[in-house]
Amino acid sequence: MNQHISKVLMATFLTVTIVTPASGHTLLRNGNLHAHHKTAPTQAEAASAFSLIGTEWQAKEIEGAPPLPTNRGDITLFFDSEGVSGFTGCNGFSGPWEKAPDSSPAMFSTGLLQSNRVFCGQDIMQQEDTFLGALRQEYTAYSVSRNGEELTLYATASDGEGNSEAPHTSLHVGRPIVRLTRIPSIGVPEAEDDGNGNRKVDDSGKDD
Repeated sequence: MNQHISKVLMATFLTVTIVTPASGHTLLRNGNLHAHHKTAPTQAEAASAFSLIGTEWQAKEIEGAPPLPTNRGDITLFFDSEGVSGFTGCNGFSGPWEKAPDSSPAMFSTGLLQSNRVFCGQDIMQQEDTFLGALRQEYTAYSVSRNGEELTLYATASDGEGNSEAPHTSLHVGRPIVRLTRIPSIGVPEAEDDGNGNRKVDDSGKDD
């Protein structure tokens, strides 16, 4: 009986929370990404092939609405090879992260996220909790737009029949929680050898 109730609740969760993603993303249903024609990669394949390492993002929607403005800065998210960090609009945060292997749709998990404890008002703190909550799930499902300029983080929920060796495989994907746009990377001029074994950076834009 409990197993039956669990499945009914899961079906209700997915029915209520699944909505149409932004343009360029693929609709998720029943925990799977819609399959396109074989000539084009699916969104799951695109996200799996896209490396988050070295990318930085700015939130443009949280729970379907633009982020509340603050005087402390934008809501950002940055991935490096071992850690994730960013700013909630009120507090900075950081922690470890790793991508789930062989997951479809693509998923990642974070370890303990540490953050500052500045209070910025009830509404801003609730927004912060929602943003960090998207990252603190057991596994966070995500998709990347085909042009690589938009990242969406989705809610996930267990079906109650977990796989202890690969727990992410028993998760279902629901509504988008956070949508982010990519922040362009700033190029660093390459150093060149001056002929005497010294490395020199020429940022003048002109030949010496």
